Amino acid sequence: VTLIPIATLTSTYSSTPTYTPTPAGPEGIYPNPIRGDGTAYLRIKLDNPGDVQMQVWTVASRKIAEWKFSSVPAGVNELPFEARDKWGTPIANGLYFLVATVDQRRTIYKLLILR
Repeated sequence: VTLIPIATLTSTYSSTPTYTPTPAGPEGIYPNPIRGDGTAYLRIKLDNPGDVQMQVWTVASRKIAEWKFSSVPAGVNELPFEARDKWGTPIANGLYFLVATVDQRRTIYKLLILR
């Protein structure tokens, strides 16, 4: 299953956020849906080394997990996402949004958990 980003949100401190319907930075999540206690991977391509932040949100706008990866090397990288919340508890079945931030660019992905 190939996941296509649903939005890219770009903002700076001096302007209002702008919506861009094309992907920028992160290239996708696999496998999706996540079944059982599996691990998914966010595949990203970086032009330069940098930091990557991943957040998982519920459809009710509640942040349930967050990871920060420092000094990710340039090139294609795969960052792991275990289907667990910030307390280590397995995430329940359902639809979630994974927000990936690379160089102040945010890309939002749909993520489905099936246990």
